[in-house]
Amino acid sequence: MEYLDDITKHFEEEYPREGCGIFSVVKGKKVWNPCTNLAENEEDFVLNPTSDLSDAGRFYIHLTADTLSDEEVNTSLLNAYKGVDNNYITIEGLATQATSTEVSLYNILGTRVMDITLDNTINTQMISTNGLSTGIYVLKLVSGQDQLTKKLIIK
Repeated sequence: MEYLDDITKHFEEEYPREGCGIFSVVKGKKVWNPCTNLAENEEDFVLNPTSDLSDAGRFYIHLTADTLSDEEVNTSLLNAYKGVDNNYITIEGLATQATSTEVSLYNILGTRVMDITLDNTINTQMISTNGLSTGIYVLKLVSGQDQLTKKLIIK
């Protein structure tokens, strides 16, 4: 805790207007290295190094913004899976969709092997995999603006 008090005291005395910095010990001497806020100045920032700057990890630039996005994030409750021992694909969350759901199943070569439409009045529905060859398939669900793509393995 002694160092924390030293840091706080040094910070308040030497750099009352700075908001961040790094406290380091160089050759046994405690040194405060304040951050430079590039946004405070409208002029270009010029760095005049006093030592070799060829080492990796010497510079860290911290950028912030008010927000990353102002668009609403859509989290679809639509889900699809196939149990290991099941001969059907389960589609859940259909009742959360405003429109019917288009289901397409593609084999690993990209050939569409199944194309059906599911009504959204029943929340969970099953699609039979009987008659499909063993292999890797891609399932694509489309309902309005929502889209879900999953890889399925049929044994």
